[in-house]
Amino acid sequence: MKGNLNAQNLSGGIWEAMLTTAMGLTVAIPAHFFFSYFQSIADKRLFLMSLATPPEPVAGEIEAERPHSVEVANYG
Repeated sequence: MKGNLNAQNLSGGIWEAMLTTAMGLTVAIPAHFFFSYFQSIADKRLFLMSLATPPEPVAGEIEAERPHSVEVANYG
């Protein structure tokens, strides 16, 4: 490697790296928030569906009588 490194020669590559990082973050951060939002909606709906379904009987146990409907709050 030669001993005459110039800061101006390196600045173009550094600027390009900073620009691509900034552009990547402007896409990644909102995408992460949307993913988290939709994931929480899916988790709530999965939880509500699990409340509405009866548990599977365990081998050897007598299945107890359960009410036919379960009232749950509407989360949206």
